[in-house]
Amino acid sequence: TIMAVSMAGAVVMADVQTASSSQSFQLPLYPGSAVLSAAISSSGGFFAFGDSAGLLHLWAAHPEATANMYSLPVEVPPLVAYDNVPKLTEAGPFSALPVFYNPAGQLSDWDLRRPCAVGAAPRAVDPSLLQGMSLSDFVGYVKNP
Repeated sequence: TIMAVSMAGAVVMADVQTASSSQSFQLPLYPGSAVLSAAISSSGGFFAFGDSAGLLHLWAAHPEATANMYSLPVEVPPLVAYDNVPKLTEAGPFSALPVFYNPAGQLSDWDLRRPCAVGAAPRAVDPSLLQGMSLSDFVGYVKNP
């Protein structure tokens, strides 16, 4: 099974051994939160997703799914409803948005007086290609030899 997950909570899964059609799901995320991690159990019976609100979403492929064939029954704690999750509105504070940790610092911490190299140096175009180039809407086209 292969799984692709977006930060917005869109999940697409497909079985690569049988080449069956893919299935798509949407995780129930709180407003302003994002999916930060995803995992599939080795048995393929469980799917876990961690979000920026600090919640772990655990899904099972079927009601009798087992992660370890020889394990004991697992006690599941009661679900807790979060009613006081801040919602971002048009006039709301930006502090309600999730903040992602970056060990190199935030972009707003950049010293504007410090020079930085951006991108790669431009490559020189062979003059023989320039002779056979045709322009269309400021874009150059060259036929393959």
